[in-house]
Amino acid sequence: LNRKDLTHLKVYAIDVDEADELDDALSAMRLQDGRIKVYIHVADPTKYIEPGSLSDKDAMKRGTSVFLPTATYPMFPEKLAMEGMSLRQGEVCNAVTVSVVLHSDGSIAEYSVDNSIIKPTYMLTYESATELLHLNLEEEAELKILSEAAALRLQWRLQQGAIDTATLETRIKVANPEDPEPIINLYVEDQADPAMRLVSEMMILCGEAIATYGSFNNLALPYRGQPQSNIDVSAFAHLPEGPVRSSAIVKIMRAAAIDFRKPVRHGVLGLPGYVQFTSPIRRYMDLLAHYQVGLQAAAWVSVGAQIGDEVEVKVEEAHPRDDIIYLKEVVR
Repeated sequence: LNRKDLTHLKVYAIDVDEADELDDALSAMRLQDGRIKVYIHVADPTKYIEPGSLSDKDAMKRGTSVFLPTATYPMFPEKLAMEGMSLRQGEVCNAVTVSVVLHSDGSIAEYSVDNSIIKPTYMLTYESATELLHLNLEEEAELKILSEAAALRLQWRLQQGAIDTATLETRIKVANPEDPEPIINLYVEDQADPAMRLVSEMMILCGEAIATYGSFNNLALPYRGQPQSNIDVSAFAHLPEGPVRSSAIVKIMRAAAIDFRKPVRHGVLGLPGYVQFTSPIRRYMDLLAHYQVGLQAAAWVSVGAQIGDEVEVKVEEAHPRDDIIYLKEVVR
């Protein structure tokens, strides 16, 4: 399998302090024409497992990693997930990289999907990433570009009808659960925090790009959609702007749905299509998307398109689309 060498890029992996499985990381640059290009690097567990293998079947039964205050139960064996599949600082890692060039309004101008190798530069907590953003250091210009891209994306999504659902999340962590007097840590995550917003917007961007890629290549994928809610946001004007108002809106939103044949509009995110893709070590549905995208990308060194362009596609061999049936069986 040919992999694109992206080890020259500065790569930021940003997650919670106690994260064991690192699925994703980010890079960015400003092109000569002033546009921003971002890279969303996602760990590639399909390097180590195949559909139908014992490891795959076990992961399918688990469905997801489970994070409890007292313990973590990973979807894959701990050693494989943490040492084999996870992205690791300073080491060459296998990844699937979704690169996107943005228009000045935040919409997607160009995208590509590549099997890649990367070398993560920094492993940052959300707190340390936010601190770096506030310091505005010249040597961390890439992080500032990522933050600028996130702001553009949020503004564009809101213009497309998205609803800002950033809330406050309470988290509990027990350091020594077997001790008669365990240490219990309680803390609150503000999803509107600059670093959390940055990561969230890049993950959403990746999901839109993969949905676009899947639609262009006629791939069966778990396309997630949510009907455009007829929510009169002004009805919540009496609530304080921010987490309180967002929490109230989230409670009345319509349920999400999945279509395996084509993208469906995700009204809450303000996107024409969306696929969860950035947590293949933690969520089996994301792993399924990686299987599908990997099969397509294996026939190409790099697959990309400029929005609006016609691209000639050559298919070496045609197969019946039993992939849709397989995906439906998995999630039944």
